[in-house]
Amino acid sequence: MNKLPQEIADHTSRYLSHDDLKNTLLLSREWQYAAEQYSEEFSGLTLTINNDFKFLSTYSGRRFRYLKNVTFETSLPELELDDDAEDDCRETANELKSLDQHFIRQIYFLFSTL
Repeated sequence: MNKLPQEIADHTSRYLSHDDLKNTLLLSREWQYAAEQYSEEFSGLTLTINNDFKFLSTYSGRRFRYLKNVTFETSLPELELDDDAEDDCRETANELKSLDQHFIRQIYFLFSTL
């Protein structure tokens, strides 16, 4: 099994179901590469600040070529509204600066991780 050319494992894996591809993962390195490619298990990921280590450990090697879609959603902290203030329809300059810095940190994280 270890002498099988990669082309045969690739060609055969194209026709296997997702469950059958899982079964071929441990046969040999050739079958593992083919199963990872054709299962599309590594084709996309939702990147968050909490899973950057998983992203880097999974896609920093040979699996990077399988990656097709990365989803990243920004978020802003909850608004703190005062019940007493009737004219609070806009953020103050300090609040806007804080929101901008929060957003910039997230965008910097995204590009530095990618």
